[in-house]
Amino acid sequence: FQRRNTARVLLIVAMITMGSVIVAIKELDTSFELTDFLSEEGMEIMEVRNDIYDSYDAAAWKTVVILVEPASGDEALTGERDLMKGLGFFDSRISGLPEVVNPTNTGTQRPSYDGLYPILRDAIENDPSLGESFHMGIFDGQLGVADGFGEGDLTAAVTTLLGNDSVGDALRGHTWAERTAMHVALTEDGGSIKFLKMRVDVLVKTSEDAQEVAGVFAKQAQLLEDDGLVGGEVYITGDVVVLNNVLSGLVLSQVESTAISLFVSMLVLVLLTRRLGQSLVVILPVGLAGAWVVGAMAMLGINWNVLTIMITALTIGLGIDYSIHVWRRIEANRSSGMGTWEAMRDMYSTTGTALLLSAGTTICGFMVLLLSPIPVIQDFGIVSSISVLFSLVMALLVLPGLLAAEFRTSGDYT
Repeated sequence: FQRRNTARVLLIVAMITMGSVIVAIKELDTSFELTDFLSEEGMEIMEVRNDIYDSYDAAAWKTVVILVEPASGDEALTGERDLMKGLGFFDSRISGLPEVVNPTNTGTQRPSYDGLYPILRDAIENDPSLGESFHMGIFDGQLGVADGFGEGDLTAAVTTLLGNDSVGDALRGHTWAERTAMHVALTEDGGSIKFLKMRVDVLVKTSEDAQEVAGVFAKQAQLLEDDGLVGGEVYITGDVVVLNNVLSGLVLSQVESTAISLFVSMLVLVLLTRRLGQSLVVILPVGLAGAWVVGAMAMLGINWNVLTIMITALTIGLGIDYSIHVWRRIEANRSSGMGTWEAMRDMYSTTGTALLLSAGTTICGFMVLLLSPIPVIQDFGIVSSISVLFSLVMALLVLPGLLAAEFRTSGDYT
């Protein structure tokens, strides 16, 4: 079969590999949330969670925190007029972002967030005399500076609010002092603003949403810095950003672990064979098996998570063993005087049979994970079994043909 169909087999494998890569790029779901660890069937907590998501819009609310600190070498934020203008621009920009929670069916269309700007706006709306005292006011529904505003007025207004123990947030029960202290910090002498924090409520259900929101607010933070109005450096954090960083780290670790696995395997093969070409031939089917696995995941609707993210490195670890067994058996047979096709035939009847039995027991072992009530473990069992199957197929159907071609090109063909 190999002698007559090697070219056809390699062509089919190349087509399947290209299709797998294309499908994986287009279809492989990278969304992930912590509830993926729990089964939606027969678990009361998941039923409650689904009811909450269906019944309350706020169930998927998470927060992005924006921090502003003085520029390197400065002790405080400077330029209060520019700072007010920059915060006003930020307020108008985020109100148009679809990722930000904007209340509906209420008397206000302002975005759901808190910080120095909305605190001052609410305080002045509640007590216009506060704005008059510090040359600020509400103009067309927005907070702005009035005639006579000078450096120090903003800090003085913050100081006044920090000493106000009346209710400033009826929903949460915070006083003006408590609400202000959570978002503004003054210098030790109380003469300037040192740090600012803004908390923005966003709609995030999956890691895909988290990645999008993190990217949007990274741009907003960059705009605040580029405008040069806040007089400091801007950073983003919060549970959304942390979740995105963790999942981005998972993807990066997958790439790194796969690259390290390939490099180490290649190094060992080169040391064993002293031939770069033959080492590449031996390891190529392993890489192709990894491409097939991610394509199969996309077709089966299995997404990346903390377990399946490691499958490419695992495929290399499993598949390289099968490839080495096949290669060494053919090499040993050829060293004993057999021709290429006779050596291959003997390999199938001995090592090939042993690999079939070995892979069969390994696949059965991984399939036991389907009995787990945890979805991500079930997915890991499936992709691991597929990984073993594809590694076996590559070792028995693809590698012998590649070795025969390598023998022919190297002039060592009999």
